[in-house]
Amino acid sequence: MNDGRLEIREIFSILARHRKLILQTIGLALVLAIAVNLFMPKKYESNVNVRVKYNRGLNDKMGTLSQEEVMNQQIYTYAEIIKGKTVVEGMLAKVFADKATEDKPNYEQMSKRIEAKPLKNTEILNITVQGNSPEEAQLLAQVLVDTFLAKITDMVRLEGKEVRVFIGQRMQEAKEKLDEIEKEIAIYKENNKIYSVVDQTTNLMNRQQDLKKRQIDIEMAIEEGQSKLATTSQQIGRESEGFIGDSLVVQQYKNKLVEMETGLIDLRKSYTDNHPKVQASKASIAATRERLNTEIAKIAKGESPSSNPVHQQLLQAELSGEVDWQIAQAQKTAISQAIIDIEHELANLPTREQGLAKLLRDQAVAEAAYTEFAQNYEQARVDEVKQPTNIQIVDLPDKPSRPCSPRTLLNITIALIGGLFSGIVLAFSTEFFFKTIDSTEDVHRYLGVTIIGEVISTSNAEPKGIRQKLSQYFNTNEEIWKTCHLIKDREQSALAESFRSLRTSLQTIQEKDGVRSILITGCCPKSTAKQALINVGAALAYAGKKIIIIDADFSSPSFHTYFPISNIGITNVLVEECQLDEAIHPSGIANLAVLPSGTRLQNPLAMLTAKTLRTCLEKLEDQFDFVLVNSPEILINVAKIQSDACILASKVQGTILFIDSRQVGTQAARRAVELIRGTRSNLFGVILGNMAMDEIMLYPGLTVNSQTIRG
Repeated sequence: MNDGRLEIREIFSILARHRKLILQTIGLALVLAIAVNLFMPKKYESNVNVRVKYNRGLNDKMGTLSQEEVMNQQIYTYAEIIKGKTVVEGMLAKVFADKATEDKPNYEQMSKRIEAKPLKNTEILNITVQGNSPEEAQLLAQVLVDTFLAKITDMVRLEGKEVRVFIGQRMQEAKEKLDEIEKEIAIYKENNKIYSVVDQTTNLMNRQQDLKKRQIDIEMAIEEGQSKLATTSQQIGRESEGFIGDSLVVQQYKNKLVEMETGLIDLRKSYTDNHPKVQASKASIAATRERLNTEIAKIAKGESPSSNPVHQQLLQAELSGEVDWQIAQAQKTAISQAIIDIEHELANLPTREQGLAKLLRDQAVAEAAYTEFAQNYEQARVDEVKQPTNIQIVDLPDKPSRPCSPRTLLNITIALIGGLFSGIVLAFSTEFFFKTIDSTEDVHRYLGVTIIGEVISTSNAEPKGIRQKLSQYFNTNEEIWKTCHLIKDREQSALAESFRSLRTSLQTIQEKDGVRSILITGCCPKSTAKQALINVGAALAYAGKKIIIIDADFSSPSFHTYFPISNIGITNVLVEECQLDEAIHPSGIANLAVLPSGTRLQNPLAMLTAKTLRTCLEKLEDQFDFVLVNSPEILINVAKIQSDACILASKVQGTILFIDSRQVGTQAARRAVELIRGTRSNLFGVILGNMAMDEIMLYPGLTVNSQTIRG
C-alpha cells in the first residue's frame, strides 16, 4: 500500500510540476477548436424518411429467404442505389443545371454529403443530405428522393415496357395481314363462284385453325420470352445462356415436359380441349412445370454470387426463361409437324374448296392472332401504368434550422479532452524523455554528488533597490551598471538567506579541507553561476571574510560591468602589463575585492595553461580567505565542451558545479560531473540554482520583494 501511495504521489507531483505545460496544451487545443468553429464553412442537413414495403410475391417465388432477410436486403440495396452514380449525378444535373462545371460539386464530393441508413427494427430508410444553406439542403434532399423513385420505377417497369413495345409491333403486323387475307377471300369467291365448304373440309379447317392459333401463341411466347430474357440478362450483367444445362434434374424435367407437350398436341388432333384426356394431360404438364420451377429456384440461390434477393430473383427469372424457351421450341416443332399432316389431308379435297378453305383458315387464324395481340397489348399497358414500386415517402425533406457542421459544443469538448490528454502525455514525456535536474532528489538520484546549497531565482530580487544600494557606495550614474541582484547586508529575504546558507556550507568545506581557491562553474550556456558567485562572495564578505572574486571568463567578461571599475585584470597580469596588486579593484563592499578578466587575448588557452596563472592564484590564496573563480560554462551542449573550465578546475583547490534547476538535462549534468572529475579536481558538490521559493526551506519572517513569508 505504501508503494502504491508513493507512486500516486509521484504521478501527481509530475503533473503539478508540469501544470503550466498542461494548461498551455489545453489552451492551444481550445484556440484551434474555436478557430475551426469560426472559419469552417457551415453545413446544413436535411432529413427525409421513406418506407420500403415488403414485396410479398418475391419470397413466394424464391422460397429460400425469410421475410425479414428479404426486407433487410431490400433496404440495404436501396440505400446503395441512393448513393449510386446514376441517382446522384441525376440529382446534380437538375439542381445545378444553371451553374458552371467548376462551380458545382462532382459525384465524389456529393456522395460524401449523402447518407442512407435503415432505422433499426423498422421498414424506414432515413436519408440525409448536406447543403451549404438550409434551402439548398432541403432542395437537394427533395430532388434526390425524386430521382431515386424515378430510378426504381424505371428498373421495375423496364421489363413491362419491352413486352408492351414488342406486342404492339406484332399487333400491327397481325392487323395488316388480316386485312390482306380478307381482300384475297373476297376476290377468290368472286372469281371462283364458291361461297362455302363441306363439313369435312370445315372439320379439317377447324383442327388446322386450332393448331395455327397454338403455333402463333407459342411463337409469341418464344419472342416475348426472348425479350424478357435479354432484359433480365442486361439487368444482372450476364450475356451467357444455358449455364444450367449441366443440371441433371432440370434436364430430366425439361425432356419430360417436351414429351408431354408433344403428346398434348397429338391429342388435340382428335379431341377438343374439354375432353378428359386433354384435361388430364394439361394437369400433368402443370404439375411437372411446378416441380421444375422449384428446382430452378434452388439452383438460382446456389449460382448467385450475391445474397441480394433482387439479384437472385433476376437470376431465377433468367433460368426460368431459358427453360421455357427450350420447351417452347420443342412445342413449335411438334405443332408444325401436325399442321403438315393436316395439309396432306386437305390436299385430297376438290381444288376450289381447298383454295377457299385455306383462305378461310388463314382469315380465322389472322383474326384470332390480332384479337389475342390486341388483348395482350391493352393488358400490358395497364400493367405498365399500375406496376407498383414498394417505396413510400413517410416524411418530406425538412428545412434545417441550425447547422450540422461545425458542431461547436462537440468540438470544444473534444478539444478539452484531447488537450488534457495531450498535455498529460507531454508532461510525462518531458519527465521521462527530456528529464532535467529539478530538485535535490534529482541531484542524488542522477549525479550521486553532494548538495552544497540551493539558491532561489534571482528574479525575486528588486533591481531598483540593488542599484540604489550600490549608489550608496559609489557616487556614479547607476544606469551604467548591469544589475547582478546583489544582496544586502542583514537583508531579511529568501534570496539573501539562501546565499547565507551557501556561505555556511563553504565555510564548512574550508574547515574540513583547508581550501581557499574554489572554481564555481556553470553547467550549460545561460547559466546564472556568475551572479551566484558574486552574491556568495558578498555573503562571505558580510561575515567578515576577506574575499576576492575572479572573472576568468575570457570569452564573455562582465565583472567590470557589474561594478564601477575598469577592465584591467588578470590577463594584463599574465602578459606582464601590470602587477597583480594593480589589477585588483575594490567592489564597494567591505572585504570584497574584484579581479576582472582584463584585456581580451587572441589565444587565452595559452595563458590558462601557463604556470604564471597558478603562481597568481597561490599569491591570492595567501592574501584572501576565499578566492572564488568564475569560468565559462563547462558545456556548450552534451557533445561539445569548453576546455577553459576544465583547465581552470585543474588550477584551483576545488570545484563546485552550478546547475540551474529545470534548465539542465540529466545527460548534460552527468557529462559535466565526469569532465570535472576527469581533471582530478576535488568536486565538492553542486549548487542548485533558480529554485522556486516553495522548493527550499525558508525561515519564518523572511521577505521577498517586500512581502513577508510566514512559516
